[in-house]
Amino acid sequence: MKGKKAEMKEICFPIYDSLFSVLVAERNKRPFDGPYDAVFRNEAGDPITNTWISKSAVRLIRRCKLKGVCLYGLRHAMATDLTEAGISLELTRKIMGHASAATTSHYTHAVGIQSLCRAVEQVRSQSVNDLPPNATKREEGAS
Repeated sequence: MKGKKAEMKEICFPIYDSLFSVLVAERNKRPFDGPYDAVFRNEAGDPITNTWISKSAVRLIRRCKLKGVCLYGLRHAMATDLTEAGISLELTRKIMGHASAATTSHYTHAVGIQSLCRAVEQVRSQSVNDLPPNATKREEGAS
């Protein structure tokens, strides 16, 4: 679920069968709790929400004394990784749970280090392969 309680929406995403089995087993440990029944709950027994996850992540990042790390940045990294893996903008939008491709495109504007390395390597290999066979030798009579 994403959003405030009044605006909650389901975000569907594929999972492995083994993970699905674990979730079903976890869900079956307690009685059904209505239309927004949550598999995961916090220490107080309340459903885990995006706000709970954000606050917990901030506490964990502070406790680990990690500088320059935030949950929001990890979302950017995920969107960038999906794009670099060749996943379409529309599919990335669905995975990220965005309402519009414009939002997703904002997340995917960053270029990852792997893409930069591949681009440099591609240019380097093309430059060497595009040279005539004797391009490194000085032509006779050239100064």
